[in-house]
Parts: sequence; structure tokens; C-alpha cells
Amino acid sequence: MKSINLFFSALFIALSASPAFSSELDSELKKTAQKLFQTAVDRNLTASTLAVFPFQADEKLSRKRVNFAVSEMLTTNLIKGGAFTVIERSQLEEVMKEQKLGLSGALDSKTAASVGKLMGAKLLVLGNVIQVGNSYQITSKLVNSETGEIISSEMNEVPVKIFDEDAGRYLVLVPEYQAIGLYFVFGYGPITVKRLPPVSSGGTMITPLNPDADSKYVGGVVRYFLSPQWMVDAAVIPIVAYKDSPIFNDSKAIVGTSIDGTIIRLLVDRIFGLSGKFRVHAGAGAMSMRAFPANQGGSDRVSLPRMAYVTPLVRAGLEWKPQARLGWAVFTQYNVSKKDYKIHMRDGALVRQFTFPQILVETTLSLYF
Repeated sequence: MKSINLFFSALFIALSASPAFSSELDSELKKTAQKLFQTAVDRNLTASTLAVFPFQADEKLSRKRVNFAVSEMLTTNLIKGGAFTVIERSQLEEVMKEQKLGLSGALDSKTAASVGKLMGAKLLVLGNVIQVGNSYQITSKLVNSETGEIISSEMNEVPVKIFDEDAGRYLVLVPEYQAIGLYFVFGYGPITVKRLPPVSSGGTMITPLNPDADSKYVGGVVRYFLSPQWMVDAAVIPIVAYKDSPIFNDSKAIVGTSIDGTIIRLLVDRIFGLSGKFRVHAGAGAMSMRAFPANQGGSDRVSLPRMAYVTPLVRAGLEWKPQARLGWAVFTQYNVSKKDYKIHMRDGALVRQFTFPQILVETTLSLYF
């Protein structure tokens, strides 16, 4: 038996030593796996079934999934050694849920031992990750599920920067402070159109056309997070109010206009965690809107002034984040000031009047990093 154990030990060491280009974090966890294996050899437990429990970590590191990265990488190294039958993570999580245990890894060795027995795992790996200065300290423990005894304990220390580089595929690397969000926005607001009566212009009676209208805007915008609770939102977005809309109809021609413009907006949002993957935004700021009308015909008959105004605004919204890097939100925005826009004939007759929307609804799709 001793010769077989020595063979397995030599094989495990050989496998742990390759590939030559493994990362520093992976190398540290290979050493841990090797030491845990050596303890199993010394206790004649090399053919045992083994379960790797979620590692413990504080809320900040758990959100970043540092503990998840450690348990996954350590599990991979233990599997590569080939000396244990390692229980799949999904199976372990299912049993823990059935036992109404959290998946944060906050288990003592006695509780973990009872779970291990349910799965037929003789050996258990528990551990925790803490941040000390600019490094992570990783503690791994090998537990005998039959006795609850900790039979081996190893500690590794890896700089945060190196950890993030080596474990990037497992982590959520969206910082809590100074994070940036790029988002696509679509907004909509109904325009209030005043119904104008027929007017006399140049000795001719004309009937203004007053079609219903709305304001739409589409664009890409930037968010900047001062902290997890405060966000600055800066936007420059093109808008379309009327598009090739006729102003009036007479025997000579239909005179139409197109009104495009630009929104410049600056907001500060307060963010409140609601539950799970949802959070609420409540913000205030200011918006500048500029409209640039263009004649589609009869430019000598109507006057199309440019328009610009600034308004304070408030808004509220709900954001769903299925992943830390991705967010979809719906907002309602209220513009405190309102602005009328008027189109006159050259002789002063009013032929169109509308008010830009004070209430806007928009949806955003965001990518955070």
C-alpha cells in the first residue's frame, strides 16, 4: 500500500509541475492541492471522495466572486491530480439548498461534515479569503467528514493585482468606485399640439394642419460612478420632433417642415439597492434642448426660428442587473420648465404652435466596467 501511495504522490507532483507557463495564482493553488494530497497519503485516504465547499469571504469580495474563483481553481487542481473523486459543484449546491444552507461558504467543519456524509464524501475542503493590504490571504482546510477533524491547513498569499489577472475569467471586475458605464438609450415623449383655426395670410384663408407629434431620441451615453450609491450621467443625444410634417395646405402647395435637435443633459443619481438584481435610481440635473427646423418647401412663406432652452429636471427609474456588467433600466423624467415653439407666416399669422414634452420615458441598456 505504501508503494502505491508513493506512486500516486509522485504522479501528483509531476502533474502539478506542468504546464511550465501556469500563472502565479494557479501555481500557489497547485502547491496547496499537493499538500492536501500528501496529507491524504499519510492518512491512507487517497482513494476517497472529496467535496470542495464554497470558500468564505466578506460581502465585498463575494460580490467580486473572489471566493468563487479560489474554490473553482483549487477544485480544478485537485481533479487534475486524479487521486480523488471530486463531487461536482452543482451537486454540492443542490444538497446545501436542500439543507437550507447558504452558498456563501459560511460553514463550520461540523456542519460541513454532516453535508459531506449525505453526499458520501469522506474528505472536505473548506476555506476563506480575506484581503490584507494589497494582497489576498487564502486559507484552505482539509476535513475528515467522519470525525469533523481538520487534518490539514494551508495558507497562500497572492497580490490583488496578480490575483485579478490570473483569475479574471471567474471574477466580476466592476469596481465599486470610479466605475464607468456605457449605455444605449431610447426616449419618447408626446408633444402637445395646439389646434389653430384658419387664418388669413396675404389675402388668402389657409387652414393650419395640426398633426399629433412626439419627440424621440436615440443615442449612446456615458455614466460614471463616484461610489456604489452615486452616479453622474452625461448625455448628448440627437432628437427628432416633427419629420416632414406639413404645416398647411392651399391651392398652390403643401408647406412642410422637419424639426431635429439635440439634447445635452447632466444628471446626478442616487442609487438604492432594492433586492437581488434590482436597484432604484433617483436623480436630478439639468437639460439643454436645441431645435433646428428646416423647410421642406415654400421657404419664402413661413418663418422657422431656431429654439433653445434649459430646464431643471428630476427622474426616477428601476434597473435590472442580470449580471454585474450588464444592466437594463426604465426611467421617467420630468422637465420642470416647458417651452412653446411657434411657426408664423411671413406676415405674422400663426400657423403652428406646440409644446415640447415635460414628461419623457426612456429605456437604457448599459455595459459596466
